[in-house]
Amino acid sequence: MDTILNKSDDILDGIHVISRELRRTYYLCNTEPVRKFLGEEFLEMLRIGKEALRMLLEMINNLDKKSFSDIRVMVMGIQKLEEEVDDIKDSVLDKLYSDARELTYVEFMSSMSLIFGIDDVLDSIKDIAYMLLTLISTYGA
Repeated sequence: MDTILNKSDDILDGIHVISRELRRTYYLCNTEPVRKFLGEEFLEMLRIGKEALRMLLEMINNLDKKSFSDIRVMVMGIQKLEEEVDDIKDSVLDKLYSDARELTYVEFMSSMSLIFGIDDVLDSIKDIAYMLLTLISTYGA
């Protein structure tokens, strides 16, 4: 349970860091390549992250009402969303590196921070889901 609490704190910290970095990026790095990144792939990563967090909260709120099989399906859904973000991350990193000469160092590093920040949040969401599944399979709901 201690690890789950630490991962939950990581999620909250990650969301806070992303929001602050997003604000900085939007106001200080307001160039066409950065606007394109923020308007397309990153928004999709955020949308998927929000859906994964919603699924995790639904799972937590219904642990006593759902069967092990239902919870397992929810965990697999979260896993699928995390994999989608990984795929987008790889694609975005390829684009970011190919556009690196058009970006300033600050733009490049800020974009990198946002990409890896949302990826870290999704990894923590997935980790919590699997830890809860393990606890339920070991001790029951």
